[in-house]
Amino acid sequence: MSDTTGEHPKGSPFIPGNGPECLVCPVCLMLYGLRQARPEVIEHLSKATMEILLAVKAVVDQAAEKAEPLDSLHRIPVR
Repeated sequence: MSDTTGEHPKGSPFIPGNGPECLVCPVCLMLYGLRQARPEVIEHLSKATMEILLAVKAVVDQAAEKAEPLDSLHRIPVR
């Protein structure tokens, strides 16, 4: 947005989202921190995220192995 003089309104000097609510928003703060991070930090976070996803996949696969397969579908009457 701009005013009648053609200048943009002043936002937050913090610059995550140019709004005062962005100073307390955890999502905005996290995204701002990631934008300012060095490439090594991003690489480390990517690897850690992949490890977490693989662990979740292992848990889901284990639960799927223990689940009993359904013999057939059953109709459930709904009134």
